[in-house]
Amino acid sequence: MKQYIAILFIFALVFTPLFSDGNLENEELMVKKWDLLWDTYDYVDSFYGGLALVGIGGKYSEEQGYLGGKWGFVDTNGVEVIPVIYDSIGNPGSFDSGKKRVRARLGKKYGLVDKKGNFTVIDDYNEWLNSKLD
Repeated sequence: MKQYIAILFIFALVFTPLFSDGNLENEELMVKKWDLLWDTYDYVDSFYGGLALVGIGGKYSEEQGYLGGKWGFVDTNGVEVIPVIYDSIGNPGSFDSGKKRVRARLGKKYGLVDKKGNFTVIDDYNEWLNSKLD
C-alpha cells in the first residue's frame, strides 16, 4: 500500500505541472482521462502539441523507436485524431516543436500524417526520409 501511495505521489508531482491551471477539479479530471487511456492502449506517451502518441500491441525502445503493433495519436480529451492504424510513426515531439506532420508507415505505404489525421502518401522512400515536416 505504501508503494502505491508513493507512486501516486510521484505521478502527481510529475504530471500536475503539465496540465495544471490551478483548478484541482481539472487536474483530477486529467488524471482520470490518463487512466482511461491506459485502460484502452498498451502504450501512452506524454502530450506534445496537444496530442499523445498511443499504441496497441507495440512497445517503445530508445534504440529502435516504436516497434510492432499499431500507432496513432489522441487529443487531451482521449479522442483519436490520428487513428491507431499505423505500423510505425515518427517522433511525437515533432508536434511540440511546431512541426505540423510526422512520418508514418501504413503497410507498404510511406507518408506524412498531419495533426488532423490526413495521410499523404510519398512514393519514394528517400523522398519520404527527407520530407519536411512543416
